[in-house]
Amino acid sequence: TALPVEKVSKNCWRVAAGGASTIYVDYDLYANERSVRTNHVDADHAFLSPASTFLFVRGRQAESPDVEIELPDGWDVFTGLPDAGGAWRAEDYDTLVDSPFEIGPHRELGFEVEGVSHRLVLAGEGEVDADKLAADVQLVSAEVASIFGFHAWLGLFACTIMIMFARMLKSFLQHPETTEQTAE
Repeated sequence: TALPVEKVSKNCWRVAAGGASTIYVDYDLYANERSVRTNHVDADHAFLSPASTFLFVRGRQAESPDVEIELPDGWDVFTGLPDAGGAWRAEDYDTLVDSPFEIGPHRELGFEVEGVSHRLVLAGEGEVDADKLAADVQLVSAEVASIFGFHAWLGLFACTIMIMFARMLKSFLQHPETTEQTAE
């Protein structure tokens, strides 16, 4: 049964729950702009910027949300959030918003720096020597760790670095446990 919904402002809706303890919300998501701040979904991948994707209930942002994603065969989810047995769990809404999702049949390389596990995700098609790129990123990460220390910086115990190959798009965005880089 559909519940009455009132649009209060540009980004706020009020749902008359009528005492229901659980409600389900269905909404369309615009996903046709490729940048580090918007969503993009096509036959090759999906990039979800949580701030542009997920709703929250005012007053409940401190709760721990889980994100479940149904995947096509051969696709994986790449995010800085921990896997919670088929879902990805954020500590709170702010952590969720700071944890982008890249989804698709991407190349993944791994390495460690000072005991911190890193995974380098190469999304899309691009001419790159993946092993050399991983070695270079490992050197840069080691230098950053020598200056700042991973454990001191946000308590980092794992790091996901996403490089998205896309024509005519160059951008960079840093999140606590995920870095996004797009390259032509």
